Amino acid sequence: MIANKKGEISVKSLRRFAAYALTLMMLVFAAACENGDPGTKTSGESTVDLTIPSQVPTDTSEPSNTTAAPTTTAAATEPRPFTPVQPGEIPVDYEGVYTSRAEGAQWTSYIYSFGPGNTGKQHVSFDLTPLQDKIDASVDFADYDVKVTNFQNLGLMVRLNTEGHIGYVNGASFDSVEKVYYTANQTYHVDVYANLSVKNYSVYITTPDGNRILAAENYSYRNSATAYTNDLGKMLIVSAPVGELLRVEHVKLEAGF
Repeated sequence: MIANKKGEISVKSLRRFAAYALTLMMLVFAAACENGDPGTKTSGESTVDLTIPSQVPTDTSEPSNTTAAPTTTAAATEPRPFTPVQPGEIPVDYEGVYTSRAEGAQWTSYIYSFGPGNTGKQHVSFDLTPLQDKIDASVDFADYDVKVTNFQNLGLMVRLNTEGHIGYVNGASFDSVEKVYYTANQTYHVDVYANLSVKNYSVYITTPDGNRILAAENYSYRNSATAYTNDLGKMLIVSAPVGELLRVEHVKLEAGF
């Protein structure tokens, strides 16, 4: 009993009660740890998570030295190195944009060279854009070793005439298999296939709407230049009576066809 006969609680009794209560509490706590989640503590209806969060794993792998391959664009074949035959010769720039030079003393001072050795079958292509309607302008080709002083030195010619269509030199005249009429500020793609071995050439014109036309077939070189046109070495762009009537770009020369 805790109280004595007088109804008083002795100190000794209190100590025994406290020891008994502490022992009971320890037994209850031990039983809870064995039957429940050791990482939680129950308090009424709520549960408090006492679990220590695990450390976030870090990436210990070595950094990769592999990089994506760069995208490359094939460069156009450059003209062969050359020694100028006459003043004013410069290498053809396949990325360049050219405008016609006025007929007269000026035009022979702007000669674009493909270099020597372009013999056999050669394919030259370019885009041409007339800057006015019914002009007199041409894209001309000559042998590398020829000193160009007049039109008689030019073996091949693609000419935009004042009648409004494109013609091609054929011996002593200008002809066409099919007339291609041109319009100012419209671009026409030209493919010239020259066979230097037999001294003839054919031309295809692709119109702005994508129609590819055979415009010249096995035409002869200019009579006055046939004997010494043995390679495709030079290009000239001429107009009359003034310059800058014709634009030429995307020039490219390739062997074989």
